[in-house]
Amino acid sequence: GRNWTFVLYPESAKAEWLEYLKELHIQFVVSPLHDRDTDTEDRMKKEHYHILVMYEGNKSYEQIKIITEELNATIPQIAGSVKGLVRYMLHMDDPNKFKYQKEDMIVYGGVDVDELLKKTTTDRYKLIKEMIEFIDEQGIVEFKSL
Repeated sequence: GRNWTFVLYPESAKAEWLEYLKELHIQFVVSPLHDRDTDTEDRMKKEHYHILVMYEGNKSYEQIKIITEELNATIPQIAGSVKGLVRYMLHMDDPNKFKYQKEDMIVYGGVDVDELLKKTTTDRYKLIKEMIEFIDEQGIVEFKSL
């Protein structure tokens, strides 16, 4: 696959893990530190980062495993959707999870995170519906009043 993901736990990661990633000269996105995640029983999970690495061409599991072993990270998995994974890094689509901030992401190699985080068509229609409801509730009939 071209896009791979894995989890990195700061407590077991090598000290220079970010520099190591930069030296690969690839595109990558590191989530904000997930330090407020809870499990199904509402217990705090270990602090961790979600990392997405992206390549121009396909890379094998074995090639990516070399990286995760060097970082002391979890085993790699192919990222099914780059956009979905980046949105997950912030918990954008799960109302029951803590929301992390885009500004706390680490982005490298020219990744356009803003493009990946654009509102979905469903989100846009929901916002339009809310605007129409507001206009109706307020009795607004002139654009100037809006």
